Amino acid sequence: MSYSWKVQVHRAWDEVDDPSFIWQWKRWMQDSADAHVFNHPALVTAWTDTYRSLQDITPLYVVAETDGFRAFLPLVLWRRNWKNAFVRVIVPAGYSDYDYHDPVVAGQGGQAVRDSFWFSIEGFLSEEIKDRYDKIMLNGVRNPGGSRNWEKDDVECPYTDMSKYRDFDEFFSSLKKKLRSDINRRKRRITELGELTYHVHKADEVQAAIQSLSPMLEAHRKRRPKAYKAPGFHEALVRYGLPESVVHFSEMKLDGRTISWRLGFLYKNRFYSYMPAFLEEYSGFSPNKVHLSFVMEDCFSRGVECFDHLRGDHRYKEEWPTDKASLFLFEQQSEKFASRSRLWLLNKLNKLKR
Repeated sequence: MSYSWKVQVHRAWDEVDDPSFIWQWKRWMQDSADAHVFNHPALVTAWTDTYRSLQDITPLYVVAETDGFRAFLPLVLWRRNWKNAFVRVIVPAGYSDYDYHDPVVAGQGGQAVRDSFWFSIEGFLSEEIKDRYDKIMLNGVRNPGGSRNWEKDDVECPYTDMSKYRDFDEFFSSLKKKLRSDINRRKRRITELGELTYHVHKADEVQAAIQSLSPMLEAHRKRRPKAYKAPGFHEALVRYGLPESVVHFSEMKLDGRTISWRLGFLYKNRFYSYMPAFLEEYSGFSPNKVHLSFVMEDCFSRGVECFDHLRGDHRYKEEWPTDKASLFLFEQQSEKFASRSRLWLLNKLNKLKR
């Protein structure tokens, strides 16, 4: 079956920040069977509000309709500076800070509808706004289109299917004996030092959560000094996402002192494990592993059906029972002479930087 999509693009921040538009946006999310948390207005707005003060970005929020289906894809046009040859790039809102960028598709249309949407959007971007960009880069797509511009990413996202188990006890018993023993042993060693507690910040604990972010980010910075963190981004995540109950921010404390943090997201019975951190002085106790077991137990109590470890090949993820989701990339360059010249210069500049 062929679909004829009517495409509308919102290109002003006033439009996409309007409460009536955000209300519609949430409805599309609710009506989508497989909407992911990274398209939630709270998370998208946290990212755009942060980067609007750091980069020259404008919205290209695509809304497409056909035969009772509606698809929504928040893109941005990023005009890079002179250090990057003034290249103009279209990327998903959230870009490299978020893992998934599939569109929100409201309605039970299956892969045929998605294929048709991508075909329509590729044509629209190529024809209708071809003078506005030099390159399109869409990353983190789990259900790609069928054109030759799509390719499989080298990175995969491991996830744990929790729906296979009645409760956490059954799940924990299913783990490899070595992992179970290690978690129990590490937990016993920590509790020998004092009282070990686990706390999840509630929707009305925004200020307390933001106060806890500072030591968390410092601990993360010490362990991963080269990891870029946009100023104010994580605070915006908590400020916008916690009241909406899509941000899950937990702490593991020893005698009231936080020794481990884990920032994640929770949406439609799926947990997204986003960012862990812990105090280096407790690294011998594997606080990250112990904390993760607390989070997983918490997820079972909340009816979570899938624990998504997100992208990255960190060794600790392989210890847990996981399947893997493939990701795909879309890249397309403008054929205009000015665009090819800017991209050529950017390539030369990148070689010099290396």
